[in-house]
Amino acid sequence: MRSLSLRMFSAAAGLVFGLSAAVSAADAWLDIEKAQPLAVEELGEPVRSMRQGGSFTIPKPEGKGWWYVTCYNPLRRNSQPNQMYVVDLDTKKVTMRKEMPAGAIISPLNFNEVVGKDGKYYLPFLGTPLGMWSFDPRDGSLKWLPTDVDSMLSFMAMGVAGDGKIYGGSCSKTALLLEYDPATGKYRNFGEIGPHHESPRYVWSLAVADDYVYCVAGKNPWYVVAVNRADGKQKVLLTGNIEYMECRSAGSVWVKFAGEGEKPAVSKHYRFSKGEMAEFDPLKEPRAPAPPAALRPEIHLGLAAPTSEGKAQIWWRMPGKEWDFVEFTDVQTIPYKLDCLCPMKDGRLFGSARDYQDCFIFDPATKRYTILGKPPVSFGTMESLGDRIYLLGYPGSYVMEYDPARPWTVGTKTPTRDEPAVTAPESNPRECHRWSVGIMPTHHIRASAVGADGCIYFGAHAERAAVGGGLGWWDAAARKPAGLRAPFEVQDCAGMAAARKGKVIVYSSFPVPDPAGKTAKPAEGKLYVFDTETKKIISEIVPLPGMTNCGEIAALGDKVFGVGATPQGPTFYVVDLAQGKTIFSKPAAKARSPEVGPDGKLYLFADSALVRIDPANYSAQVLGTVESAGRICFLGNDAYFTGSPMLRRIAGLANLRQGSP
Repeated sequence: MRSLSLRMFSAAAGLVFGLSAAVSAADAWLDIEKAQPLAVEELGEPVRSMRQGGSFTIPKPEGKGWWYVTCYNPLRRNSQPNQMYVVDLDTKKVTMRKEMPAGAIISPLNFNEVVGKDGKYYLPFLGTPLGMWSFDPRDGSLKWLPTDVDSMLSFMAMGVAGDGKIYGGSCSKTALLLEYDPATGKYRNFGEIGPHHESPRYVWSLAVADDYVYCVAGKNPWYVVAVNRADGKQKVLLTGNIEYMECRSAGSVWVKFAGEGEKPAVSKHYRFSKGEMAEFDPLKEPRAPAPPAALRPEIHLGLAAPTSEGKAQIWWRMPGKEWDFVEFTDVQTIPYKLDCLCPMKDGRLFGSARDYQDCFIFDPATKRYTILGKPPVSFGTMESLGDRIYLLGYPGSYVMEYDPARPWTVGTKTPTRDEPAVTAPESNPRECHRWSVGIMPTHHIRASAVGADGCIYFGAHAERAAVGGGLGWWDAAARKPAGLRAPFEVQDCAGMAAARKGKVIVYSSFPVPDPAGKTAKPAEGKLYVFDTETKKIISEIVPLPGMTNCGEIAALGDKVFGVGATPQGPTFYVVDLAQGKTIFSKPAAKARSPEVGPDGKLYLFADSALVRIDPANYSAQVLGTVESAGRICFLGNDAYFTGSPMLRRIAGLANLRQGSP
């Protein structure tokens, strides 16, 4: 639990909530040009963390022990330095360096650890500029080896030649091959490898010989390219209808050729020699027995991601020894944007941050946060049902149930302390189901609602193996999942709302093309009305002619309020389910995030302007602006906002009337 810091950002005197700028429907339905900033209370940044970079376990010379090397940085362009940690696993001494450029070392992707002839380890780096680190296992020292390539990229593949020179192939828009000479400390850039084509492009893997470097380069299309180490000349040795290829040990490459028509895919092996390649059958050649694997420390990284207080733990077990750990107490952290908020039955607020970062509870009475832990869900939405909170999101359209009365257990495992399986009743949060397993081929959850039948409903988005969307639901009492894939195969989810006090669920859609060509892309999006008692779709409504996206929606009684896309531009609309048609519509530039407040009024954003709409006559009040606001979440009469690392609120928003101070 952490204390809260409060700050107030207020507008000029006399404009406290900007209600005098609201415009009546008779003058203009939605005039946001004159909106003034609202007084927004800033409640602190509850979630801070940092992504961990590579994880390297490196032996000391002559079998005298082991090192562990890692780093912390968010793996994207930023102003933070790279924070490198070196742990002596024998003495538990920790050394940290923070003066390095932004970025992170990365674990090897398509090569083994590169050990130079000088005994040093060469570690690839993701960041700007392109470069790598050398690590000396004799004393645990690190040295930064930058290139003059000023681009956000990394060495995807690396290798070492017999004369000690290091070769690295980059992942970038122009897949490069570079040579580093430890004797001179200088790089040589061989330039782009293979014929140029649009990204993505990689030097995906490579094999280094005395005379040539053989590169697997490109990607859709792929090439095998021989690069002469002496003069840098390139020769394309192989291309074609290739699904995948990768250099293997002993200077060979494995190639999978895609199938054509009725013909299946075919795999072939080629061996490199003197700038050429020849096919061979590895099954017909004698195979030397693999040497026994060297005993290495076992590393556990379950608690390696830092807490909001900048603490992280690295656990390890030396061969034949007990588990041990060190704690990093000074890991740099950055605030993470809040993506979901949900009111709790007891008057507190449950929240989450993006990128699988910490969930938290905010108590308005004490103005304090409780950090719970990192979930296995990348959030789409949340719902409250009874005294439980349901966490909905990716991967695989995943739903979990959290009980605030019990301790958080997920992500607490250490080698000396177990945690319940996420499917076990003792787990908190507990897995409900992953809908991509056996129900519908969807991944992300886009919107959700609670039905009158006590089920949690959600609209999901499919990708990779399928397109379109799906309607799923979880029966909390019976603990059973279910869902509908049809008729959403080419109607992706744009929003969802519970209407008629939860007796029907409305799925808002937008059409998408079918890559397989089996189903034509619909011309318009629809509102699909699903009866929670019969579990059937009872009507389909096109809100407006030519509406290509029905957008986010909210509902009150028989009325569904949406912000959709038409040929004329963004449009606010009201559909009456009893009449089965749209009864009101107006242009609404950049309208989004409709939410019904505790006062029975509709709230939404038009660009950065917060707008209140009367469902009785659809008159709109422009209350003022809130910058970088995402979703609106009401807790009582107070409105909280996502969209920023800062938790923000407007107290008593639902009680405000035009002209209020």
